[in-house]
This record gives sequence, C-alpha cells and structure tokens, in this order.
Amino acid sequence: MTGHTAAQYVALADRIRDDVYSVVQIPFNVFDHRLPRIGAIERMREAGKTIVARSVFLQGLFALEPSSLPNGLAAAGPLLTSLRALAEEEGISVLQLAFSFVRDYPGIDSLIVGMERQEQLKANIRLLNGPPLSERTASAIGKLYGEVPEALLIPGRWRQG
Repeated sequence: MTGHTAAQYVALADRIRDDVYSVVQIPFNVFDHRLPRIGAIERMREAGKTIVARSVFLQGLFALEPSSLPNGLAAAGPLLTSLRALAEEEGISVLQLAFSFVRDYPGIDSLIVGMERQEQLKANIRLLNGPPLSERTASAIGKLYGEVPEALLIPGRWRQG
C-alpha cells in the first residue's frame, strides 16, 4: 500500500507541477519514507520545486522513552529502541540523528521545526549545526525504517490504537 500521503501526492501531482506552486511542504522523517519511496521528492525537484520538510521529530515521538509509551504507540517501542541504538553507534543524540537525516536528505531544501521556548530555539540551532550522518547510518535508516506502519506515521491516529 502506498499510504495516505503517497496517495495524496499522486492525486495532486499534476497540480503540484503547476508553475503557480514554487514551494511544497511534505511530512518527512526517519520513520516516514512514503514520498521518497514512490519517487515523489525526485519528481518535485525535477519540476523545480523547493521542498520543505515538516514532522522532523514526528510530533515529539523520537524524544519519548520506548518503555513509557502510551498504548496507542506501543508498536513504536521496538522502533524507538533500535533508533536509540543507531544514534548511540553514531555517537549522537536521537534528536540529532533525526534532524541530520532530514536536513541532509537529497532534495530537501529546508525544514520546519516547532518550538515554544527560547531554550528550544537554541537547541534547534545546535541541531542545525550538528554533524552529518555517516553513510552507514543513513543507509541503515533506509533499511530499518523504510516501511514503518502508517498508523505510527500519522499522529491523529495514535489515540485510536
């Protein structure tokens, strides 16, 4: 199944290619590979679009402790545990891993991250200036998280689980 976002992209592909749209905002993160999997990022780039990624931290999921997830997110526990191990192998925090992955992904021009306090702004600036991922880690992310269940990718569905 191509997923909700992928299906939306396919339905809107002709409109997105229209010259009236110069910037496209997409959900994209370590777990959400729906659009790259169907070649959407590449096609948008070929159409000359600026691509802005949102959901970099998947609504804060990447900062949660795997052992204390609510019932609706229990399925994310093993994924978060392996993500933590991957970040540890890379020698960086999970949030740095998530940020660097999206920041450096081919075709992504910019990111949108939320913040409510000045400390969060400073933390985001540190992440922006953080190191790139090794090729090994970037490749492992694609292999480990290329097909995460859609129920975990859409925060609006978390409470229903």
